[in-house]
Amino acid sequence: IEGTIETPDGDYRVFFDYQLMVSGTAEDNMVKASFEAPNRTAGNYTIILQDVARNENASTWFMIRTGYGIEPELPPEPLYLRQNSSVVLHVNVTGGQPNTVYHANVSVKLPYPLNKTFSTVVELSNTTDTGYGYANVTYPDDFPSEAHTNFTGLYLIYFNKTQNLAEHGFFIGLTNASKYHREETVEIRAVGYQANETATITIAFAKTNETLYSDTVNATEKGTIYANWPVPWNASIGVYNVTITGENTTKQVKDSQLFSVPGYQIDIYTRNLAGDVVPHVLVEAFDQAANDKFNKTSGSDGLASLLLEKGNHTFEAFWKEVKVGEMNVTISGESEYNFTCELTNMKITVEDGDGNRIPFVYLNISYQYTTTKEGEVRNESLTGETSLSGVFSVNSTLPHISYTINASRYGVVFNTGNNTVANLPAEKWANITIICPAKTLTLNITEHHRKPFANAHVEITEEMGGISYVGTTDNSGKLVVNCTFGKYEISVYAEDILLNQTTVEMFQNKSLEIYCKLYNLTVTVKTVDYFGQPIPKVNVTITREKSHSYSAVTKADGTATFQELIGGTYQINAYLNGQNDPAAATVTYIGETRTLELKLERHVIIAGMLVETAQLATLIAIILVAIFVAALELYLKRRRKKLSSE
Repeated sequence: IEGTIETPDGDYRVFFDYQLMVSGTAEDNMVKASFEAPNRTAGNYTIILQDVARNENASTWFMIRTGYGIEPELPPEPLYLRQNSSVVLHVNVTGGQPNTVYHANVSVKLPYPLNKTFSTVVELSNTTDTGYGYANVTYPDDFPSEAHTNFTGLYLIYFNKTQNLAEHGFFIGLTNASKYHREETVEIRAVGYQANETATITIAFAKTNETLYSDTVNATEKGTIYANWPVPWNASIGVYNVTITGENTTKQVKDSQLFSVPGYQIDIYTRNLAGDVVPHVLVEAFDQAANDKFNKTSGSDGLASLLLEKGNHTFEAFWKEVKVGEMNVTISGESEYNFTCELTNMKITVEDGDGNRIPFVYLNISYQYTTTKEGEVRNESLTGETSLSGVFSVNSTLPHISYTINASRYGVVFNTGNNTVANLPAEKWANITIICPAKTLTLNITEHHRKPFANAHVEITEEMGGISYVGTTDNSGKLVVNCTFGKYEISVYAEDILLNQTTVEMFQNKSLEIYCKLYNLTVTVKTVDYFGQPIPKVNVTITREKSHSYSAVTKADGTATFQELIGGTYQINAYLNGQNDPAAATVTYIGETRTLELKLERHVIIAGMLVETAQLATLIAIILVAIFVAALELYLKRRRKKLSSE
């Protein structure tokens, strides 16, 4: 059954008809359980799944229907019942009606091509309240007197054949078993012959139809033939046919039967010299006794299973049709062997000249070998890429041959002329190191004025990662670095500020100029009043992106000059003497040497004095009023003088 309970990883119980059948622990909330339904009479029954912690139940219905069964009691495999044997037949009813006695018409049909059937009626036990009734009947003892097991073949048995309630079968043989191993004895018995009748027994190998044994025997006074045949020490694996032919008797079903010499299961694990399992290895086993060969190719788990008989065997292993191993074993039963093959694990490490391992190196590995049996020359190759640890491993390779390993980055091979591994040794691990060469990179770093940029901080990072270099330019603005073969990103910094960035392919020695246009800029800030007149003695502060700040006081011409600046966005503030708040401010991007004008619009210069424009406006208003008053008074004086003269 499958279901869920509320309690994660909680305990559960399963009841059938309120009888505890199974208990356990859920996986998360899932419950999967199985049990055999107990004997019950036919009908509907309740199955309950209980969450123990929460004491909660879930239920469903389960229908039990009446079932019928018939089954022979047989000897354990590979033993056979032989002619003139008795067989116990078990007959039963499950899920029957309560307190009922069932009757079974048990029929036994003789082997093909006969159509003869013998029957008897059997009374089963009372089903009581379990619905289960059973009976045992022995064939041919409990059947009509003419019933027998005198023929070899399959006997079919039925429970009420006309209703087709149940059927089964059993085999009656000439031999006491269906399979034998070398040096075991085949015991033969047959009945139904005349007293002292001479019969011929032959045993043939079915694959070739070759007769391996033929002899005449005489029946007993009761017409029974007995014979034994020891399986030869060199018997081939396969199917054999035993036949008995009477001199006077012709049986309705011929006394002929197959048996086999199957061999023992031999599990062979193919492994390389390091002990790792190796798939796709052809294992050939030579049976010295039978002069026969068997083969099997190992699977992904390195297992090749063969059926082989007792005796001495020679095993050979072939990988890519090249013989890589041989061993001799003596088989006496089922066995397991580790077959060590001469195959080497190859570990390829790519390093730079300082021993630093390099990841993501593409490897093309080619090799040539000759097959063992055909002498065919073959060329093969494989590819791969080094891991983050700079290593690429190849499990199970052929030793004693040469390998060409071309290592490349960005599609360019860097080990040409040094790419051959001659005569790979036969050992657990063959360690191969490939040195990735360094190329000389000469950097000339210049500043805004194309002059050498001394003490520039330079970071050189390989694009695939794992390799980086850091350096500082000398007084001539030069930096020389030996870079491992590859592509690099070059970043130039001053005071942790990125000035320029470029890429370079280092597949050969290279010189490169990097122009840092934004370094060593000269910026002049000119402060002017409302009318554009220069204002001296103004404290000018410039700040680059809230981190680097510089200040200077304007000269008589209103200018303040800042040198060795790094380009970027600047906040420029102008402060008058004794003031904390800027009289003027602006934000601008500086990417070249230039002069900036910063206007203090609220101030003007008058007679060498800096006044606010509001004060100037007030002064002008006062002067205009004074002029107006003076003019009015002059006008009034002249008018009074004129009137007095008249």
